[in-house]
Parts: sequence; structure tokens; C-alpha cells
Amino acid sequence: MRTLSSYLIILLLICSANSCRKDYPEDTPDWLKSRIKEWKKESRGAGCVGDVCREIQEYSDGIQTIYWIKSTGTPTAYKVYDFEGNEQCYFETTQPATCGSISNFQNYQFTRMIWIED
Repeated sequence: MRTLSSYLIILLLICSANSCRKDYPEDTPDWLKSRIKEWKKESRGAGCVGDVCREIQEYSDGIQTIYWIKSTGTPTAYKVYDFEGNEQCYFETTQPATCGSISNFQNYQFTRMIWIED
């Protein structure tokens, strides 16, 4: 009986730890976590609003990290932010050569998906 109780306690701890997980990486900047929380409140848990869904992609050139916030719909739009949360540029279809204070924009490579609105 004691062994069964031990297994149940361990299972309970594992389940409770997983229930507190965020749907974005822990090392996401605070400004971006706040933005995600705002969007979740906006949609009231219903996910995408109309035909517009958002996703956050992280890019890096090996030195700097930037974030693309993609809004699907017609047309698909992108807002690019630096690591501190300053908007650098906005574009719809054609990626610019420079983006605000970000030079050599084409040198940035996709590193990971931070969040997808569903």
C-alpha cells in the first residue's frame, strides 16, 4: 500500500508541474510574455480572431535576436521587434533589406517558434 501511495504522489507531482507550463519558452522576454497575455485576453480563449491568427518567430544573426510577429489574413503582415521590444519595421509581402536599426536583415536565420495562436 505504501508503494502505491508513493507512485500516486509522484504521478500527482508530475501532473501538477505540467499543468503550470506556459505555451511559450521560459526564456521569452518579459515584454513578449505580456503581449501574449494581452492577445489571450483579447480572444478570451477562443483562439484566432476571425481569419487572423498570430505567431511569434525568433530569428538571429548569431549576435542579435529579433522577433517577427506574423499576422495571417489577407494580406499576411509582419512586425519586427528587437530583443528589447522596440518595433523596427512592418512589411506585408516583400522582406526589406533593412529593418529599422537592423542592418543586413537577410542575414537573420529562423531559430525557433515562440508562440502560435490557436
